[in-house]
Amino acid sequence: MDDAVLEGLIARADLDGLVRLIDVLGAGNNWDAVLDVRNQSRAALLTGRQLWPAATLAEYRLALHGPPRLAALVVLDRPGRFAVGPLTEVIAQHHTWDELARFFPEGPEAAYIIQERLMRGEVLADDERARRHPDVLGLPVTLHSWEPRYGVATYDDVSVTADPPSLPPGSAHDSTAPNSTTPNSTTSESIAHDQTTPPSGQDVDDGSVFTAVRGLVEPWLAESNGTLAFHACEGPVTAAVQSLSVGATRCTQLTPRTALSWLQWAGASGGAFGRRRGGAAGRSAAWWVARELAGIDDADDHASDDDEFDNERDAADELGEAVNELQWYWWDEATPSTGWQLRLAVHDPLDGLSWAWHASDHV
Repeated sequence: MDDAVLEGLIARADLDGLVRLIDVLGAGNNWDAVLDVRNQSRAALLTGRQLWPAATLAEYRLALHGPPRLAALVVLDRPGRFAVGPLTEVIAQHHTWDELARFFPEGPEAAYIIQERLMRGEVLADDERARRHPDVLGLPVTLHSWEPRYGVATYDDVSVTADPPSLPPGSAHDSTAPNSTTPNSTTSESIAHDQTTPPSGQDVDDGSVFTAVRGLVEPWLAESNGTLAFHACEGPVTAAVQSLSVGATRCTQLTPRTALSWLQWAGASGGAFGRRRGGAAGRSAAWWVARELAGIDDADDHASDDDEFDNERDAADELGEAVNELQWYWWDEATPSTGWQLRLAVHDPLDGLSWAWHASDHV
């Protein structure tokens, strides 16, 4: 790359020219030069030149396509919030943990990348380099048999695709909604509850579950146009659902794995305009909701004695048993919905409690 060309683009604050240059350099695998574009675009901010979009694009392309050394460098620099997705997720698409491990000291970035690689199929349970990183997400370094195969985001040079899970036949979720191609089909039992009079149920103030559910979709609410309605009661699941609806509703039973897939997808998503948090954050948020629904104390999951691995596994098994004992439903009003939707209802047959919520967002 001719240094004079880059200096001229920086001096003129030519964003279009810098984007074209990044395209050309990336196509030629000249990643050190892309890093130079990023560094000079960042430095130009000190002179009042607003070239952060070029710096952000260069960081994103380096994380996505660059060699492990440079990809790790930009992730560890903790770049700004305007990339199309978190770079800890972006870097995990084409780079294995085995390739990246030596470039990451102990820290949260590595912990996120490890979780992203797990969801992409890399087996790390026996990898000491993975296990030495701090547990910042409250998650084990393995996927358990009771978990689904979580959907993962796919990044290209300019955008990200993160499709929601599929629903069983009979639901009214509109297949033309954003991000609606559904790769994770799960067979479920359809149970219709068309009622205009709510069944009886005693309201319950369940702040812990509400807080977890709100945390799951926080970007939809705080950074976009999202809304959240939530209800908890002692009684049948239809009582919780009908409290959120003005007309007839329909509940379709889900397998626990499908329900967890939806929780993880929502927790990873930024909704219409919020910043995507990534698959690792989504899995962590899904586990948080599951723990609160099951009434499991998170504090027991992080033992630090010589049997740490066994304790971690026992805690995960306990959560898995509880998740499978709960009854999970998708509910709707039998009319197509658009945008980002999360309509889940849960019943605990042991305690007789039910929860329902509807989170939505739109462009």
